[in-house]
Amino acid sequence: MKILSIEDIRKADEYTIKNEPIASIDLMERAASKCCDFILEMFSTYNSFVIFTGIGNNGGDGLVIARKLVENGKNVKIFICEFSQNFSTDFITNLNRLPENIEILKIQHYNDIDKLKILNNDDVIIDALLGSGITRAPDGWLAELIKYVNNLNNIKIAIDMPSGLFADKTSKDHLDRVFRVNYTLAFELPRLAFFMPENYDYVGEWKILPIGLDHNFINNCEPLAIMIDESEISKRIKKRNKFGHKNSFGHACIAAGSPGKYGAGLLATLGALKSGAGLVSSIVPVKLLSAYLSKLPEALTIPIDTAIIEDLSFMNNYDAACIGPGIGTDDFTANALLDYMINCETPTVLDADAINILSKHKNWYEFLNNNFILTPHPGELKRLIGQWNDDFEKLDMVKEFCKQYKCTIILKEHNSKIINGDGQIFINITGDDTLSKGGSGDILSGLLTGLLAQHYSPIDASIIATCLHGAAGEWCGNNYSHHATNISQLAKGIEKVFISWEHNDFSQIKDNFVR
Repeated sequence: MKILSIEDIRKADEYTIKNEPIASIDLMERAASKCCDFILEMFSTYNSFVIFTGIGNNGGDGLVIARKLVENGKNVKIFICEFSQNFSTDFITNLNRLPENIEILKIQHYNDIDKLKILNNDDVIIDALLGSGITRAPDGWLAELIKYVNNLNNIKIAIDMPSGLFADKTSKDHLDRVFRVNYTLAFELPRLAFFMPENYDYVGEWKILPIGLDHNFINNCEPLAIMIDESEISKRIKKRNKFGHKNSFGHACIAAGSPGKYGAGLLATLGALKSGAGLVSSIVPVKLLSAYLSKLPEALTIPIDTAIIEDLSFMNNYDAACIGPGIGTDDFTANALLDYMINCETPTVLDADAINILSKHKNWYEFLNNNFILTPHPGELKRLIGQWNDDFEKLDMVKEFCKQYKCTIILKEHNSKIINGDGQIFINITGDDTLSKGGSGDILSGLLTGLLAQHYSPIDASIIATCLHGAAGEWCGNNYSHHATNISQLAKGIEKVFISWEHNDFSQIKDNFVR
């Protein structure tokens, strides 16, 4: 699913009105009706709703919702916030359509904020103040009103966008003036702001409501990013060859682990084994061979006599390589990484300590190319590309890095971002707090390497591995425990998700809401 700029979404609105054709007032009715239907279903046991409207088209959406809630027997109060006299035509039309017995209160200055004291704890609050078209932060009494409502414990729902939040640039400097909601009902397409950690506490859980915007127009727009959904996975995952054998599905090699961190190698190898790769080899110190094979008898081993990895050159003989989880940053290991990068012709995942080594030698960046996928978490990313001021700048910096060095980066965070050498951005929506444990990234690196060994392209492998890893984490959280799941248990989640995908069931990628 495309994530468009707010300007392109506005143009899609205009194009739909002109070419469907449909009057703007009727498109508003359609969009707001979708919201109302969902609210009635989601909050069927609630009887009292309070709607804050502005005087533009987002306010018009709120008035339609108010009318339809009343028609369904709900008690509704409307606070019309008159922060200017530029009432939209569709707002006025829907104001005149309201039933006479509906309670309407106007807020026009600071003193009117006292009117909010009539709110009850069981009122569901609906934010239809500003929507997604704002160009500046709320100020004056409107900002004070937002702060007042944010301090209430009521359930809050935003229509299209939480008021005050910019759709595709940072709101970091005025988040205290952004409507903080539990749920956001967005029209047609997600907004880039939904995926940024800095906005997490303001957007809440969000859902996309299709309102019939013209898909031909949308398909011709250049997206800011693409959300990984069912269509992205189903068109990229390969059907297994029934006549295939172990050599048909590639040979992955894992270089991971050092004293105190040998578990990283086990987990990365486990991830690769669960990816569908035909063979997986792992570098293992001789003294650990028995213990290693007792845990993963399916793995092939490359015994070494040292506690740390000092040679990586042989990894070019494999279909794909993973270097980094827990390898440490010893000079011998660093020199081995440099030698490998200079001569690399193999699809390679660089994770954890490989990224830390690289960050200490920024002149080595020139050896990156489209063979490399880097998988940093935010701390590792900061060492790699430098400090950023906000999450939007962070994404721009990663994009420029990938374009400059023609590599792929998977930025590991909630809603992980995948950026390729062309600067394309893909955003994953699977995964939850179950994955917030040491070793989670090692599993992902192994999965990714195993897919590369099966000759998936770097971007396809990155998209599939990230989505699969997140969905497996959700499965484990739901079936074991969000708190107590061990990362090695992710293997079972990977199995369950793969079974669904093998039967063309990608439903676990989507939920009623995205968080």
